[in-house]
Amino acid sequence: MLNTKYVIERDLRSGQPVAELNSAAFGPCWLVKAIHYVKDGNEEMKALDSINVRDTAIIQQRFSALVKAPPAPDGPDTTASIRLKENLNDKLTYQFSAKSNQFVVFSEIYYDKGWNAFIDGNKADYCRVDYVLRGMSIPAGEHTIEFRFEPSSFRLGSTVSTWSSVLAYLLLIAAAIGFWKNENSSAKKAA
Repeated sequence: MLNTKYVIERDLRSGQPVAELNSAAFGPCWLVKAIHYVKDGNEEMKALDSINVRDTAIIQQRFSALVKAPPAPDGPDTTASIRLKENLNDKLTYQFSAKSNQFVVFSEIYYDKGWNAFIDGNKADYCRVDYVLRGMSIPAGEHTIEFRFEPSSFRLGSTVSTWSSVLAYLLLIAAAIGFWKNENSSAKKAA
């Protein structure tokens, strides 16, 4: 689920570690056909043992209100697709296309403090799925989905830093003007 592309194993002949391609990796995101709701984290962990998470997202009931567009009940949309378009440190961009509502699981650790989700530039809800990952309802159509890391502490720090720099420059300018005036008045008195 966490898109581990390679697994390091020991080569039986040489005894040296070697990277083996993990053909079972799910990729950066995938569409599920169904949602299985559970009561709490314990049930969520137990469900991971018996449910195929490639096809079904496991979600705690406390997040059910965030699932605004569950997968279409009339069966999976075989033309639906989602792909990772851009992967930056603080911004992930995905391209989505489907004829019906879909639910996407992202191979990213769920962390809601500072991460905001957007569908076509409009803020959207996402929730924790499969105990540690992010999941999101996406309505039918062509959409751009973004996750941006925008913690309020960073914005506050940036604002304070900007105003502190402005104040420092104003004080330097005031000091330079005061020094210049003082030098001019001293020169006039001497003349």
